[in-house]
Amino acid sequence: MAQDYVLRMIQQIAAMLAGIVAKRQQGDLAGAEAELQDKCLQHVGLPLMVVKHSSPEVVSAWLASAGAMRHLRAVTLAELLLQDAALSEARGNPPEAVLAYEHAFRLLHDALGVLSIDDEKACRERLSTIAAKLRDLASDTAVLRAP
Repeated sequence: MAQDYVLRMIQQIAAMLAGIVAKRQQGDLAGAEAELQDKCLQHVGLPLMVVKHSSPEVVSAWLASAGAMRHLRAVTLAELLLQDAALSEARGNPPEAVLAYEHAFRLLHDALGVLSIDDEKACRERLSTIAAKLRDLASDTAVLRAP
């Protein structure tokens, strides 16, 4: 029964992300941003702006209070932050994208210890992709000039 619940949650997260990605790809950045903020509050329980302006330690402490669902919420939040990073890049704001990518990286990295072998492998691949993205953005002179 618990496994069925987790599978339903994963399906909801995938549908949620698909809607945000579709809006972003259609150029509806404002719509994607609004949906991203709404979904963060709905699925994670925190406003996206609170997450973005909090340290990873504060967010981790809040997630710890979610009990057994903390890891699912952490992965969900990481995926939402990755969408936020993509929106920041689309808006031409690499420094903001870097912060979102770093936050997502930390959340996924912290969840590694509780994942199944298959999920851990997928998560490590995701972490590798994020690390490559961070390297690319770090070489961007706009990031180096950011205050």
